[in-house]
Amino acid sequence: MFDTRDETDKNPAHIIENTLTSALLIKETLEDFLGKRIELHIVLREKASELVRESCELLNLPMITTDGDVKGEIAVVSDHVLSGLIPRLFNLDFRDPDEMSVDKIFISRRSSRSLINEDEVCNFLEDRGFQALYFEDFSVSQKWSLARNAKFIVAINGAAGANIVFNRMGLEPGVPKSIGGACHPF
Repeated sequence: MFDTRDETDKNPAHIIENTLTSALLIKETLEDFLGKRIELHIVLREKASELVRESCELLNLPMITTDGDVKGEIAVVSDHVLSGLIPRLFNLDFRDPDEMSVDKIFISRRSSRSLINEDEVCNFLEDRGFQALYFEDFSVSQKWSLARNAKFIVAINGAAGANIVFNRMGLEPGVPKSIGGACHPF
């Protein structure tokens, strides 16, 4: 079991970078150590968000939801120095009922976090073949699918950018993962 009840479960970046990365690392480490496949259960709070539930389901990670005591063999990741492992841990297939594919995407933001010159940026990128998308309009599997299948991604800094961990472009040796000033730490 991996108890994630202290983690934020409404922010996709926290779910991907903390909960899912740790769970995948624990599962991989235990399977290597034991020499067999194991089933790692994720412990979520009783009223866990739909976002974390759907994320666990897509990765076939069984969940236990409770606010009570948990007894059993509890796995702990004591150090959050996991970013170097993210490309390897997330280089996986997941249940993808809503497969989506757009070659060039611009992950924009709404409300107070939107760009002041949103129209100008969208026009500039659309002239270069990009499609502006608001990830809050998509299910978790659709976001992961879009990020996995895109050849080029432009994103405003924020939680939606965490979905880029599923992108397979640039994983070949010698091919850069990202170009620009602000990049996810791959």
